[in-house]
Amino acid sequence: ARYIFLGSSSPESDVLVLSPESSLYRELCSDASCSTPMPSRELSATLACHGEECDVETLRAVKLPHGYYEYTPPACVHLFFFNGREIAQGNRRFSWKRSCANPETRVAGTACCNTSADPRQEARICGYHSERVRLATAETRCAKVGMEVCAERTTAGDCGFDDMYVWTPAACHVDIEVDPDGKVSSMLNTVTKQNKFTVGWLGGGFPKQEAGVCPTG
Repeated sequence: ARYIFLGSSSPESDVLVLSPESSLYRELCSDASCSTPMPSRELSATLACHGEECDVETLRAVKLPHGYYEYTPPACVHLFFFNGREIAQGNRRFSWKRSCANPETRVAGTACCNTSADPRQEARICGYHSERVRLATAETRCAKVGMEVCAERTTAGDCGFDDMYVWTPAACHVDIEVDPDGKVSSMLNTVTKQNKFTVGWLGGGFPKQEAGVCPTG
């Protein structure tokens, strides 16, 4: 894991304040007073978590007495096509401000509820302010408190979710466009629409328009 020094402020809203008893805190401090920053720090071994660190899935930025460090995750690859789940704005736009997301990516918060309870139970769960997690993590956290990922807007608690997306149980899919030459692109957003690439088609053929109409199936 690699941490880059950001300075006396952080552009990230989801920041974890490290405890002086934390192993990560000691690794990022260059002296006993923890007053002198290091430009960057590459960890050579896995550290034991401490306190709130054990409840978070991943870190985006951490705070120490001398400033902030940004966590630089190792390079990884996610599948371009996926079976999606809807994420929704945690505020009053919950019903209509939505997007289709890959459940394996850390892009939304955890909002739980139990609509069968009387009165209705709900909770927003986070290891730190504005924490984004994978869908599986959100489901596990909700299950631990006897709830499930909520299909409705929650208002209990804060976690900063009014200003970001939260997971919902609604399934979704992303349309794919096939060019006349067989290249494909995802219709997820304006960026993916421009990213056209070659794929291997089973049998060598690919769907084509016939009389101006796309084939079914």
